[in-house]
Amino acid sequence: MKNIEDAAANTTLDTIAQLAKSLGLTEIDLLLPSMENVIAQRVSLALSKTEPTEFRRRFAHNLRQVREAAGLPQRVLARVADLPLSRVWRIEVNAPNVTLDTITQLAKHLGCTEIDLLRPKDP
Repeated sequence: MKNIEDAAANTTLDTIAQLAKSLGLTEIDLLLPSMENVIAQRVSLALSKTEPTEFRRRFAHNLRQVREAAGLPQRVLARVADLPLSRVWRIEVNAPNVTLDTITQLAKHLGCTEIDLLRPKDP
């Protein structure tokens, strides 16, 4: 478990969802204790081509809401986050399996936390 914790700083959302499910936790509960270490160690994992999970859809929805509330067009967010415009568009529209590095990068430039982008919003 320690190796997983040490190497998981840049894991994908699907991996987080699978691990949380196997541990009987929500994705947010799994992430909250270790979010301070997100910048520490990085491990690149391949992006999944699977259908978006609810967790990924929630992130895509929250990203769009926060970006629009900040009054930022996709192209501006892409430029300041040093991502291709097509990547920001794909994240919001297709909810791909992004890494925590990407989430951290977007959150930083939106003035929020990673948890803000991942947490379920109250109805």
